[in-house]
Amino acid sequence: MSILNGFNTESLGVRRFAAGTRTKGRYTRGTQSSINIDAVAMPIKGEERLLLPEGERNREIIKIYSESEFFTADELNNKSADIVTWKGKEYEIINVSDWNNSNFPDLSHYRCLAAKLEVDVDKRPQT
Repeated sequence: MSILNGFNTESLGVRRFAAGTRTKGRYTRGTQSSINIDAVAMPIKGEERLLLPEGERNREIIKIYSESEFFTADELNNKSADIVTWKGKEYEIINVSDWNNSNFPDLSHYRCLAAKLEVDVDKRPQT
């Protein structure tokens, strides 16, 4: 049994990136792979927006529940965040909460927050 049973799951397109490299201080994104992940996605509620850092409150944010793991950016390992496509828009994973618990395996899942990309990720300057 899954915690997502009974919910209207959908297949989300996910772009995942391998570790990038830095040459003379310039970052080059790693190779991209595309996968589909079954999940439940929805916009965050007004009161949830208040829990975000002040600079994030005006962005379009969605929450995603899934049994599959998503990844945020990892500067230490030169990895870019997963990019999710939902309802024709691209969102960058900004937070992942791991709710996997061996005491309650039927409730195991990941809860993610993703922010809408204002510029195509392939066209923005790489830092």
